[in-house]
This record gives sequence, structure tokens and C-alpha cells, in this order.
Amino acid sequence: MRLISLPRGPQRWLLVFGLVIAGIALAASANAANYYACDCASGADAQCQVGNDNANGTSPASAWRTYDRAQDAFGDLAAGDHLSFCRGGVFPIAGDTRWTNSNCTAAQNCFVGAYIPAWASGDEARPRITQTNGHAFEFIDGGEPDHEEGYRFSDLDLRCSACSGEAYGFVLYNDIDDVRLERLRISGFSIGVYLGGSNSCNGNPQCDANNERLSLIESDILDNPGQGFLGSGNDLLIADNLFSGNGGANNRDHNIYISESGGQTNRIRILRNELYRSSMGSGSTCLGTSLVVHGYTSDLLIEGNLVHEDIGGAGQGCWGISLTAGGTDEAEGFPRAIVRGNTIRNVGNTAIALSSCVDCIIENNIIEHEQPFEITGISAPALGHDGNDLMMTHLTVRNNSIYTTANQDSLGIKVGGEGTQHVIVSNAIQATNTSGLFACLSLNLPTNAYAAVNNNVCGYVAGGGREWEEGSGSLSAWSMASGFDLASLALAPGFASPGAPTHDLRAANIGAAMVDAGHLTLSAPREFFGNLRGASPDAGAHDFGSNDVIFANGFEGN
Repeated sequence: MRLISLPRGPQRWLLVFGLVIAGIALAASANAANYYACDCASGADAQCQVGNDNANGTSPASAWRTYDRAQDAFGDLAAGDHLSFCRGGVFPIAGDTRWTNSNCTAAQNCFVGAYIPAWASGDEARPRITQTNGHAFEFIDGGEPDHEEGYRFSDLDLRCSACSGEAYGFVLYNDIDDVRLERLRISGFSIGVYLGGSNSCNGNPQCDANNERLSLIESDILDNPGQGFLGSGNDLLIADNLFSGNGGANNRDHNIYISESGGQTNRIRILRNELYRSSMGSGSTCLGTSLVVHGYTSDLLIEGNLVHEDIGGAGQGCWGISLTAGGTDEAEGFPRAIVRGNTIRNVGNTAIALSSCVDCIIENNIIEHEQPFEITGISAPALGHDGNDLMMTHLTVRNNSIYTTANQDSLGIKVGGEGTQHVIVSNAIQATNTSGLFACLSLNLPTNAYAAVNNNVCGYVAGGGREWEEGSGSLSAWSMASGFDLASLALAPGFASPGAPTHDLRAANIGAAMVDAGHLTLSAPREFFGNLRGASPDAGAHDFGSNDVIFANGFEGN
């Protein structure tokens, strides 16, 4: 179950305003035409009644029958028109899968969705669109792009029974803007949703060679053997979805793979999704990172997601979230990226991996690791990068909560290798391992590369090779040598009930070491659920003094 709630502050009023505008748009489309189709192939509801492709399609009583008839009619819809498939119906694809309409606009979408037929008894599933090997919905111009916009697809179930090669649930290419995909189920395709690039416009003034403002929301993207989502575009929104079982036996497959094949994208938001069982192949072990971003993307926001695997169900290469350069010829980087309020649980040996991050903020994330192998909670840089990629500078890592039980060499937070002005404050870390090495922090740059390192709380079992900063020994030895962490505490943070089955990394009580231990001015202004922190902020993702209830997870303020 995904918990969705309204944000606070200006975002709430923007959302309300948006709902009012949406209501006006629906009223304006009251005179739009409606068309219907109903097919009853194998697997359809027992009461299903087929339509007729020779009918006019303008009412449920005169519905067309097939996907192919609906696809053929789509190109003639006027802006604001609706085309609906019957709930309980099953629609095999027999012919062309290319959907295009030059009449649709961002202000007046063309709608494709579902309707409740007269024969329905109330238990009918979403219309099922079935493919044996190929795309389900294809938005592609060949050659020079002809700009298209304003498509909305809702409440459909897309399935492919024997897909291989290029077989996508939705594929968009060549300057397609303002597309909303919502409440869908997509399974069995080589890629669930593919947002591709564009050919050159060659001077066409109606074209900008970008695919912009795609929204994928409240959908289930399941068991697609290549990628769950692949691609990139300006103002892309991926929110409130379930991604599970996507990717094959290849660590280059992912539940979500943001990848730009050249140029720059801006303002991508990945919010409140659940990501699970990434790149399982035919086995039961996750092999590839669940959420990957490559390319050059500015002002990226990854917030409120749950990324998790089962204990025993993840290999070491099954990372959680990775913003890293992918080794392309083009310059890569992630200026002003924010990764906050995510829960990453029992993934591979790196929970959050970063490189080429400039002015990035990593805050209020909860990382739990009970796998038997090692873990680095936050690693920056986790991978190398090419000379033309951005160099990591001014990375802020604050108010993250990390808990690990691995009896293997592990690290809490690693920030080093390159760059300056890094800030590591107000993190709460606990390691229970009694064998293997462990360090709360790994900071291998000269001390003048760090703007602030302080108010961290970290507890670990004393022993050989277990230390505060890797290679520096205890907290006191590190502080004396570096001048950092003078207000930090070498104590267990006081998590209430970490690990399975409770997964509660809030403070157990007001006496917990993490309470009021955060940095007064450099801590994240809000805590995990989006509430304002108290005047004396806690270390870690939660704040004991705030109204720490599930209300505003997904808050998009600063």
C-alpha cells in the first residue's frame, strides 16, 4: 500500500489550484465526443458482450470491438474526446500499434481509458490489452519529428505473453510532450515504459526535439525483463507507482533507469514509488541497482521512495539508488540533485551511490541493512568518471539514519576522493557487527576540503579495525587530528526498534543520544515526514520534538 498525502505550505495551494483548473478543463470538455470498444477474448469477464467494428462506436450499446478499430479511430479524435475500452474486456493486438493525433493539446487532452459496460456486475477488472510480441502503444514519428502533445491514458492493463527484442508497453519518441500515464498495469514487455530521444528538427519551428512533461503515476510496472522505466525528459514525473520484478539476469537492468542519450534534462521528479525485486532474472536474487540515473540532469529530486529487497534476496551489486556517470562520450553530472526522505532497505553493498554531484543534498534518508554482506550506506564518489564529467563539489550529507548488522567490512558514510566544501552533519549511525571492519565515516580528503563535519551520532562495537573515521581511530583521536566532530557523540543513537519486523529508526525516547544532537544551523530544516524540526534538531532522519506522524512525506520545499 502506498500512502499519499497532500503537501503543506505553498505546494498545497498549488495542488488545490491545479485541481480547480482540472475541474474547469473537464467542464470545458463536457461537449466532447465519447467512443467505446468492447472485446471479449480469452480471459475476459464471463458476462462480457462483444462490440462490432462496423458500428459507430458512439455509445456502449454501439461499441466497436477491437483494439485495432480503436487505434484506427484515435487519429480522428478532436481535442478533448474520449475513447474507452470496456472493463472486463480483453483486447488482443493484431495490427498497427502506432497512436498519433495532431488535434490533441496540452490544454485539451485526448483521453484513452476505461468504462463500465451495461452488462457489468461490479467485479470487472481493468481492460486488458494483450500482445504476443511487440509494442502495445507506440508514439513514434519516423524521420523529422512532427510535434505531438496532450495524450492521457488511464486504467488499462497491458500484458505481453512472449515479448522479446524491442517490445514496449509504451514507447514515446520524436518530440512528444504532455503525456499522462496513470493507474496502469504493465507487465511482460521488454521495457514497461520507454521515453526515448528525438531526431533533429531540421528547422521545423513547431519542433524542439525534446520529449517533455511525461507523467507516470499510480501504476504497477511488473516483471518486464528489460527495464521497468527507461529514458529521460524535461519535467518528467514518476510518482506513486509500484515497480517490481523488472530487469533480467543483468546488472545493467533496473526498475527505473533514467538515461539521457545526449544533451541535458531538467527537473525530473521521482516521488513516493515502491521499488522491489530489481533484476531478478529467472532466480530469486536481485542483481542490479533498482534506481539508476546517468547522463546530465539538473535539479533532480528523488524523494519519499521505498527501495527494498528481501533478506537473502539481494546480491552485492543490487544497489538501492545510484546517481553516477555511465561512461558515455557526453559530459555527465547532476547539479543541485536532492535525494531525501527515502527508505533503502536490504539492498546490495551500497545503498546510495553518487558521483559527479555538484551542490547536491542527501538528507533524511533511512538506510537499513541486515544482509550478511558488507554495506556502505552513502558512498561519494561510488564510481569513477570521465574527465569531461562534472567533479563532485559541495556535497551535503545530513540527517540520514543508517543501521547495519552485517558482520563484514562496512562504512556508514564515505565522502572523499575529490572536490571541496563538503558538509557531513547530523547523521545517526549504528553498526552492531562484532567482526569485520567498520567506520562511521570515511573522509580521505585534506581537512580544508570539508566545510563542516559535526554533530554526528554513531555507535559501534569496540574492536580491532572498528573506528570513527576510517584510518583515524576513535572519535577523540579523529577530532584532535582534524578539528572536526567536536560536538559529535560516539554512542548508539537510540533507535526505537531498528531492523525487521518493525523498522523503526525514530528515537526510542527523549533520552536517546540522537535527540537534540543535531547541528543547530546546518541540519535539514524538515524531518523525514516533512514536518519542521524543533529549535534543537535531532541527529538522524526523524525529529523527536516535531509532530512526527505520516503527513507530508514527499514534501517539495527547501
